[in-house]
Amino acid sequence: MGRNFICYEPEYVGKFKCEGDKCGALCCKDWEVTIDKETYQKYKLIQQRKLRKKIIDEIEMKTSSGDYRIKMHENRCPFLCYDYRCAIQKELGEAMLSEVCTQYPRRYFKISENMLFRVLSITCPIARKLALLKPDSMRIKKRTILLNKSISLYKKIDESIPQDIILSIMMTGVNILQNRNYSLDERLFMLAMYIDKCDENMHNDVKPDAWEKTSNIYVNNNVYFWKNEFKNIPFLYQQYFSFIFGLLDVFYEKVVLNLNGRGQEFFTYVEKSFRLDNKENSKNTQELLNIFINIYNDYAQYVLSDKWYVIENYLVQQFWGEIVPFSNKEKSMENSFIMFLVYYKLMEFFLISMVGVKGSKLAVDDILELLGTISYYVTHVEGFEAIIYEYIEKELDNPVKMMEKLLIV
Repeated sequence: MGRNFICYEPEYVGKFKCEGDKCGALCCKDWEVTIDKETYQKYKLIQQRKLRKKIIDEIEMKTSSGDYRIKMHENRCPFLCYDYRCAIQKELGEAMLSEVCTQYPRRYFKISENMLFRVLSITCPIARKLALLKPDSMRIKKRTILLNKSISLYKKIDESIPQDIILSIMMTGVNILQNRNYSLDERLFMLAMYIDKCDENMHNDVKPDAWEKTSNIYVNNNVYFWKNEFKNIPFLYQQYFSFIFGLLDVFYEKVVLNLNGRGQEFFTYVEKSFRLDNKENSKNTQELLNIFINIYNDYAQYVLSDKWYVIENYLVQQFWGEIVPFSNKEKSMENSFIMFLVYYKLMEFFLISMVGVKGSKLAVDDILELLGTISYYVTHVEGFEAIIYEYIEKELDNPVKMMEKLLIV
């Protein structure tokens, strides 16, 4: 029997429909497909002996969690048919799919006993286009949904935090990121300051009216005041390049080389744009800055002016789908924001480098491919978060200082 939930979600979520024939069923390739214990027990009880054996033989136990996973054949699910449909679903119906296969690309977060919010993973090409390609696709909606089976929570929200405060943080963050009176980096700086204040409020256990005042500072704000504030923040280009190129080295050596080179093409754009493809032709910081300024002017024209909504939507998507800054008691909201910021700045630098090579020929599909690849690393590559966390560990707990280092105004 189904159950009703109040659900907050971006507008695009309700429009999703799986179209495996259009994307080549990428969710059935190149990553681990998990089978939960309950579904595995269902498979063991299948009446048709040959079908039961065929399915069970293609499943193995995951030693780390006690769940199971499908044995991939050349990085492809053995149950993926020629028409990009699932053989298990064809033979036994959708009810026999695992939780992962039923839910993907949907992600659920529990706010309270009867309230959820959800987004779609943009590792799915269909979801990625729905989420990013329209200026209003991230408009937040409240609706009632019926769920007919149990769901797996992508992340569990700290139940000790009142529902109203969780919603206030979520909606204020979205309002900041969608305030088009400011550049994207200006919005991120405001969001950093807001997150910093939220952590302070939580630490001091302030009353609900104080949370409302905090939100009003950043939502109902004086544009002239903030613009003057941003003028006083210099671009710390030496720290910026030191951080970004150090991050790229760690990313390439510890992640990309261990994944058969997936994403390596984006490093090629960096090498070509900054003329680093010749090892003997090293650049000092001033030379890098001069190249960067020229490329960034093109980036501002071809991306920030022409395709701004794609990047804005991406930030809102990641804020809702990845930060969930109240999902882990061991990490502060500031820690979560800094991880969110670093992922974004990594993506942005790759995108700036792509503009350096492609110029006005940079297509929306090029941007979508990059965003999908970064999301793949963040959500599907085991150990990726730990690698990035180790690199930035000394920078944690101060989102404003980190934003000053990476802010481009």
